[in-house]
Amino acid sequence: TMLSRTWTTSTAVKPRAKATGDASRWCATVRAGAGARVGVGAARARVPARMRGIFSDADARYQRCDARSMGARAPRRGVVTRSNAQGGVGVTKRRRVAIFVEPSPFSHVSGMKNRFLRLIENLRDMGDDVVVITPDRNPPEEYYGAKVIGLRGFVLPFYGTDTLLLSFGFDGRIAKEFRENKPDLVHCAVPGGMINGAMWYCKTMNIPLVESYHTHIPHYIPRYTWAGLVKPMWDFIRFWNKQASTMLVTSSIMEEELRSMGCTNLQVWQKGVDTVAFNPRFKSEEMKKRLSGGRDGPVIGCVGRLGAEKNLYALKTILEKCPGVNLAIIGDGPERAALEKHFAGTNTVFTGMITGDDLAAAYASLDIFIMPSESETLGFVVMESMASGVPVVAVAA
Repeated sequence: TMLSRTWTTSTAVKPRAKATGDASRWCATVRAGAGARVGVGAARARVPARMRGIFSDADARYQRCDARSMGARAPRRGVVTRSNAQGGVGVTKRRRVAIFVEPSPFSHVSGMKNRFLRLIENLRDMGDDVVVITPDRNPPEEYYGAKVIGLRGFVLPFYGTDTLLLSFGFDGRIAKEFRENKPDLVHCAVPGGMINGAMWYCKTMNIPLVESYHTHIPHYIPRYTWAGLVKPMWDFIRFWNKQASTMLVTSSIMEEELRSMGCTNLQVWQKGVDTVAFNPRFKSEEMKKRLSGGRDGPVIGCVGRLGAEKNLYALKTILEKCPGVNLAIIGDGPERAALEKHFAGTNTVFTGMITGDDLAAAYASLDIFIMPSESETLGFVVMESMASGVPVVAVAA
């Protein structure tokens, strides 16, 4: 929904510098209502006259997302009704959106995966044309009606997983696609290498650029490389920020931190959770026995990528101080072998990767969800746990 407002603003007002300013003012006008339709109608009167048609478009997209969240039947693709500025009914303009995202939402499991897959699905349901550009060794030709251009990527040497691929975003197929079907807007996930290609295409073809900030690299750098690289990383982030019409962040906390470091044109991309897929009704005694290794006693657990930055080693202290408690670590990643050695001899079960209904049952069958990570930009697993009816104990960070 937040992206829809940004896109309609960025593509409607020229020159580009003006679009950026109007987007910021418009965001400030509706910020109080972001994520709830009540703020949309109340703010309409304060929007410049030339923006009201665009605002009505955004209002329709609020209704569209509200309907989806309640499980209502989606409108047919390509047909989206909305109220216009005069109170009538019209049809939104079909837009073409190019999404640069790394790592690939089709092969790498993370919170970003869910966010981008839902974004693609919702844009297609609203009738927009979408092309996804991502590094992937075995990409699909299309996803939910969106064309996929898979790029050759490279693996980070200090993060040993073959699904976390990065790319610089340059490829002849992208240039050909953009020449034949110029996007109305480019959306690129940052930080990463793909932003280089996204910025170049936007500059040379005069396309508005929206960035979304997902991985807090300055926090990860000291854990994986040399702390002296933190300052240059912030320089890159500020540079990328200046190239975009707006930068979306995943929480108000991240917005405050990036603003304090000199970033501007920031908006919060509102969070959401699938309450159909994650629900207390999936609670299962059979799954609880699996998570506890068949032992009696309460089961605490966490879900996610097993990486050094997740602070999972600290969970051993809980087991030492709470005899009889079982710990389930759900997920996989480069730290798994080291973690299994660290937790040897304790009441800990490593389930490996779990997906679908099994994952929903794993969430709902825990007694307490534990969130030890200090570096999340949002943490979808917390919301998925709460949607499953499980209380969360999280690190104060």
